[in-house]
Amino acid sequence: MKLERQVEQENGCVKFWVEDFDSNIIASLVDGDFPDEMEIRISKGSDRFSVRGHRIILDKFTFDQFHDRVLFHLDRHEVGKK
Repeated sequence: MKLERQVEQENGCVKFWVEDFDSNIIASLVDGDFPDEMEIRISKGSDRFSVRGHRIILDKFTFDQFHDRVLFHLDRHEVGKK
């Protein structure tokens, strides 16, 4: 699965944003509800979920680490639905 970075969607609250070619899958790394939290938000069609983590860890992610983590959680989410 190939997810393309959408730099124009990235701003102060959004560190990374990726989409697949038809925008069926959208994922972003955003600030969380608390100062020490960040979230990876993932949408696949009408299915939406998020993964919360500590800012100290997630804020250090490179784009490649974020991309790999999104793919990991997409696979994990699919397995959990079976």
